[in-house]
Amino acid sequence: MACSKYTLTNTGSTLVNFNYRRCDDSLWEYQVELNPSQSKNIWLIDNTYSIASSFKNSVSLINQGVFPLVSATQTPTPTNTPTPTQTPTQTQTPTNTGTPTQTPTQTSTQTGTPTQTPTQTPTPTEPVRYIQTNICHDESDGADACDCPQTATVWTNAPTLSGSTLMFSDMNGANTGNPQGWYVENGVIYEVSIDCGPGCTTGSTISVFGLCAVTPTPTPTQTQTETPTNTPTPTNTETPTQTPTNTETPTQTPTPTQTPTQARNSFVVYSGVTYDDACGQYNSTVTIYGEESLFDNNTVFYNELIGPVTIDMSGYYNYSQIVVQLDSNGNETGGFSACVTLTPTPTNTQTPTMTPTQTTTPTATFGYYTYTLGSGATGNDSCIAFSGSPNTVYGSVAGGIGPNVGETLYQTSGNPPTDTVGDGYYSNGTAWFLVSGGSGVVTSSDPNGCL
Repeated sequence: MACSKYTLTNTGSTLVNFNYRRCDDSLWEYQVELNPSQSKNIWLIDNTYSIASSFKNSVSLINQGVFPLVSATQTPTPTNTPTPTQTPTQTQTPTNTGTPTQTPTQTSTQTGTPTQTPTQTPTPTEPVRYIQTNICHDESDGADACDCPQTATVWTNAPTLSGSTLMFSDMNGANTGNPQGWYVENGVIYEVSIDCGPGCTTGSTISVFGLCAVTPTPTPTQTQTETPTNTPTPTNTETPTQTPTNTETPTQTPTPTQTPTQARNSFVVYSGVTYDDACGQYNSTVTIYGEESLFDNNTVFYNELIGPVTIDMSGYYNYSQIVVQLDSNGNETGGFSACVTLTPTPTNTQTPTMTPTQTTTPTATFGYYTYTLGSGATGNDSCIAFSGSPNTVYGSVAGGIGPNVGETLYQTSGNPPTDTVGDGYYSNGTAWFLVSGGSGVVTSSDPNGCL
């Protein structure tokens, strides 16, 4: 696994960011910021550096060449060898003829060679956290959460709640609160366990608890009309002739008619003039509204909860890392797509394999949804194939009723389903969905792409 050293300099006037895979521990670094006139040295695995096309002209890149992997173990070997030698010699010579001589000799030698080898262990990197706002929440009961007694703002390890497995109460670091409880989105109840409370960094586990019950809205219309008519006509043949006529016609028509109004769904989004601006979340959040509860099922958005569009809504809008472009009247143009830094990079290799796709009216089964869709190499091909040769594919209940951008589609049913579908376009006769990246993930869609 070859590594190189890059020197990056921001020559532009705005903040840019880039991604790469570190050479020392193979971990990915996402959305690394580079301020104007700032330079950074990075050590990366070859061919892992990526940057948005709009930022490329603002960054000067110098490849410093092949760089060896940095060893995490350093072994300093200090050697201390003190060798003191003492040799005292005493000689006594008395005056008598005998000459005894004593020569005691003491020699001590100490040699110590301590060796210390400290080892540095790389610190694991926490997963990227994604904000989820206005999520219906109840701390004690899953069924009560369906009535949305309160809303919560939490963070998960995936762009959508349906695709996440972990939940946090804070944007980064250890939890200051406890995210445990029940959460509801798009009619699906999610249970968050108590295994990661305050002070925890690994995240609480998310699992599907069930589905909210659907209660039909009655429209009583009562119309009651009573018209009693009493006309006594006594007639006397003698000369005074009296003909009293009493006609009473009370009419009561109480008609209490309740017409349910479809409430618009609110979406807290990041807006931008360009696709990269919206994905980068550089501006403050705004709220827009749509008739459909799923963001990528709407074809028109509004700036007001009630009434027509009153402002120019042209631009790009990012909801949970799913981006749509709107015209001035709030109509979507070109469909929905995921932010490229958070999803697999789509390839241009299209596989016109007739692979199963999802249905207009999915059938909820225990553990998965069943969809019937046409498939093809282009969006138009898949729209035509839906009428002539549709296929059956499957999606997990955790993904919500779809298909949706960010959801994974499978060829084999099961709990959970298995065998992801191939890349290509899929259609339910009205919308088309693009699967790319080789992992069965829907990366973009157009809800009226077949019209």
